[in-house]
Amino acid sequence: MRGPLIVLFFFVASIVRISFGFNVEAAVDQWSRAYSWLQTGRNLTASGCEDLALASYREALVQFEKVASDFPDYETQLVNYRLERLKEEIGAVTSRLSPESVAVADDYLAFIHLLDRVDELRYQAQRDEALVALQQARAALEAIVEKNPDSYGPAVASQTSSIAEQIGMLEASAARKRVKAPVVARSTSSYTPRGRGTTEYVQLEDLPSTPSAISGVLLFP
Repeated sequence: MRGPLIVLFFFVASIVRISFGFNVEAAVDQWSRAYSWLQTGRNLTASGCEDLALASYREALVQFEKVASDFPDYETQLVNYRLERLKEEIGAVTSRLSPESVAVADDYLAFIHLLDRVDELRYQAQRDEALVALQQARAALEAIVEKNPDSYGPAVASQTSSIAEQIGMLEASAARKRVKAPVVARSTSSYTPRGRGTTEYVQLEDLPSTPSAISGVLLFP
């Protein structure tokens, strides 16, 4: 009897593991989010904006750490490799930057966090709040660009364009919500269940006493 029970235990355990195993699609989405910020950092480095790249690398590190913690069985070796390389890159870039440039990196990281907030709000279908957060993100990015327009402007042009497009979409959605079908007011003082505004209750004494070119018969057939 002991043998069948052990077999049954391992069978049930395997079913539970499958049922409550990590969501591969969610793991891939989280990996993609992390890798996109890593690639953004590389592009910013190629554009000569290592301070902005530093913020992107820092965000990528946080996102890869989330992959490791939330999905420990997902591409473990590759995730660990990315984590190690990012830590090395962040240290190297930081050592090359001035305190002023590191401060710019902090500003850009705050901008990234605003974008994360926008995604959360849109996922929760809080479009009005998402619009406010997105407008704040645009203002934050514009403030960064003003510090070095010739360098930062071209480097974040695609983000600037994307934010403007998203704001336009959310503003259009908000405008559609404000437009309501016209409501026709109905007087309650003289309202009767059978309605008014028809010729149903007109009597002869209601007609003009002075003859006119149009007779009552023609007016009210």
